[in-house]
Amino acid sequence: MNSRSLNRRQFLVSTGALAAGATLAACAPQPVTAPAAPAASSGAASTAAGAFDWKRFSGSQVRITTLQFPISDIQQARIAAFEELTGIKVNWEELAEDQWRQKVKVEHLAGTTDMSGFLSYWGQEGKQFMESGWYTDLKPLLDDPSMTNKDFNWGDYTQNLRDAAVIDGKIPIIPDRGSALPILYYRRDLFEQYKLEKPKTWDDVMNAAKTIFEGSKGEIFGIVLRGKGAAATSMFGPLLYDLGGEWFDRKTGDVAFNTPEALAAFEWWGKILREYGPPGSVNNHWAEVTSIFSQGRAAMCYDDIVFASTFGDKEKSTVVGKVGYSVAPTGPHSDAWRKLPPYAQGVSGLAISGLNKEPGPAWYLIQYMSDHETAKQYMLKGGLSPRQSVWDDPDVVKALDPEFLEAAKASGVINGPGAAPLSISNVAQARDYIGQVIVTAIQGGDVKAAQQTAYDQCVKLLADERAQKS
Repeated sequence: MNSRSLNRRQFLVSTGALAAGATLAACAPQPVTAPAAPAASSGAASTAAGAFDWKRFSGSQVRITTLQFPISDIQQARIAAFEELTGIKVNWEELAEDQWRQKVKVEHLAGTTDMSGFLSYWGQEGKQFMESGWYTDLKPLLDDPSMTNKDFNWGDYTQNLRDAAVIDGKIPIIPDRGSALPILYYRRDLFEQYKLEKPKTWDDVMNAAKTIFEGSKGEIFGIVLRGKGAAATSMFGPLLYDLGGEWFDRKTGDVAFNTPEALAAFEWWGKILREYGPPGSVNNHWAEVTSIFSQGRAAMCYDDIVFASTFGDKEKSTVVGKVGYSVAPTGPHSDAWRKLPPYAQGVSGLAISGLNKEPGPAWYLIQYMSDHETAKQYMLKGGLSPRQSVWDDPDVVKALDPEFLEAAKASGVINGPGAAPLSISNVAQARDYIGQVIVTAIQGGDVKAAQQTAYDQCVKLLADERAQKS
């Protein structure tokens, strides 16, 4: 084993109305002031004049369990205004990713009824949650004018997201964000210093990482990536497909990542982190990855597009004004999959628990936290709005770096392959198995043996699920 290894760690967004901005996203725009609250009335859901009754559930309480993430911070900052508008008391639980996922699942398994709603990523837990009855169908609420403020405007959501939100005729999640393929962040100043072009291929990324790491005598890591087992699989997926591998057979659903092409992808991820990445990469989730890049310790970072705001925060980042943005690099098989229809719905947003006996108050909160204002603030912080109107907003067009908007546009029309074989309902377990291959690769172990073990585990997991349904 290399001595360094001992020390080392969703979806389609319509973008036809994108316009290039003029100033840098790295300037970290100031938060946008929320618009005046809609007029509220008491009594019936709608007044005689037709005004929406925001006070209908005054005096009730909701408890939401969500993730510590840029959009969650925006939503949390709007809770006081929501409580004043509606009279609904909000208990907002914002947790680290591992704790959030575990808490939501454990509470549902225990039959807990006081968790009103939760953040959900359909592409990861959605299938399992739907089969378990852990979602409330939001379509009847959305279609009811006495329950849904007309200003919520479901038609403002991009058509692709509205289509993706409907699962077997039901709507389990209201998207509060658009999704896109991960993007490559790179240090413009370092690439200029080492006379490197913006990477276009994965080979370019490997070469740039080597050049800058060796040229700086190890003072600057060539790249920082997720390496913490399951946490890495969502970022690893596109590379897997770019190099010719696949999670599963789209026609049969059978697990399929036991090929030489998939092995090459696992080895690529391990090699670049082991040789040119930070020590301890197997411990790095997105929080560690973004921290390392923010502190100027790495030349590149490949991760979620929303972290543009993190790298542009003058109070937390030392790379403000130095970051460039690029659509995910390509490999020899990129054209074979990046234009295919969706592998699975990529909706992410707030859901109401299927165990919740009174969904009304939680539905009011979801409307408020998924509105134009939330989407605009999220876009100004580097995220992707699910609403077409926000992409056209003059403040957004003016504030964001043209290169970021270009990368967002290109990334938003690529259908991501997911974080594991999506024919498996228990995606979380499959990710745990696959994540061990990534850890082994980073540590310089027997990657082929680890790949076979994970493949066998996922095959059995899928077979067991199929047997239970037959």
